[in-house]
Amino acid sequence: MLATVSRLARFKRWAPWLAALLLVCALAWPVLRWLRAEHSISAAGLRFAVTQTGSIVREASDYARAVAARSPTLFAESSGVVIFQAEAGSAVAAGAELATISSPELQSRLKQEQSTYESLQAEVASQRIANERAALSKQRELDAAQIAATAALREWQRAEKAFAVQAMSAVDHLRAKDALDAAQLSVDLAKKDLQLERKSLALELQNRTSVAQRQRLIGEELERQIAALTLRAPFAGVVGSRLVADRSSVAANTGVLTLVDLSGLELELRLAEIYADALTPGLTATITHQGQEFEGTVRTVSPEVSEGQISARVQFSGAVPADLKQSQRLLTKIQFERRDNTLTVARGSFVDGEQGRFAWVQMGQELVRTPITLGLMATDKVEVLQGLKAGQNVLLSDVPGRPTGNRILLR
Repeated sequence: MLATVSRLARFKRWAPWLAALLLVCALAWPVLRWLRAEHSISAAGLRFAVTQTGSIVREASDYARAVAARSPTLFAESSGVVIFQAEAGSAVAAGAELATISSPELQSRLKQEQSTYESLQAEVASQRIANERAALSKQRELDAAQIAATAALREWQRAEKAFAVQAMSAVDHLRAKDALDAAQLSVDLAKKDLQLERKSLALELQNRTSVAQRQRLIGEELERQIAALTLRAPFAGVVGSRLVADRSSVAANTGVLTLVDLSGLELELRLAEIYADALTPGLTATITHQGQEFEGTVRTVSPEVSEGQISARVQFSGAVPADLKQSQRLLTKIQFERRDNTLTVARGSFVDGEQGRFAWVQMGQELVRTPITLGLMATDKVEVLQGLKAGQNVLLSDVPGRPTGNRILLR
């Protein structure tokens, strides 16, 4: 009993001191927190975002202009006077005459070359006749030599019989043998002469034939040039514009008119220069037309940057919308990269203001400047590789007052 009274007495004696100590600690905690923070700001008006795991897509979008996939310019291959058969804006079928170029010079040259070709053909025919005559003459010489050889052979046979019965001297016998050898030699020479003559005549005929063929090719080329003076539509389309006036004189290789294929429209997209490295052929595109989305593919990319922008052509993966008109503008998105199941946060001022190396993270009543590493960046959010974890509150707004420390107290 006495021990309990003693403890109560001691408690009553120390109770005021304990209460005072607790009061001092309660009052000192905000002061210590304020001293720990190098700066304080009001939480009102600040924007925050929570880090979360999800998907992020890096893409770029802008309005693309519908253009014809094929819109060639037809040129004049030769100089002359242009006469149009089709008006600008008129629909034409494949192979239809669009314009003709009158060139009297080419027509005159063609007639001259054709006349020369006919003359060379006559020379070839004359050469064939001359070859037959020359071959016939050499054949006649060969036949005469063979007849002489046959007569010499008969003389030799009679000489053999006469010499055998001692009716002919040895000298006459040898003379008959020499005559036979000479006649046979004449036959052999006549045969070789005929063969050489035929080869020579064949070469001469081949040479004249080659000259005639070369002249024929010259005439065919002129005929092709004259045929090319009629400009025809390579495909069904619409005449775009006349590049020269009707019945005006044009030089060779001058553009005359354009033809547009409206059945194969594609999109011409221009994006900022920052996408130059990522924009490549084959990327997937999403095209919005009258509330519907169509799939597309980047077909070509311009090799150069013009006025801070890079140009690309996007073609529809499926059928082109039937009501799409040339020069119509459609919202087009190009998807560069996609990552799933990664830590993301909404894009804020820390991306540019802190160069993406630091972010202000809310921890209780404080903002702590935390080192981070960013990865893929989209227009609305960014990927966080290091420094943050899911569920943290990250400041998106600019920090007022430009603090120099790493902690800020939220009031």
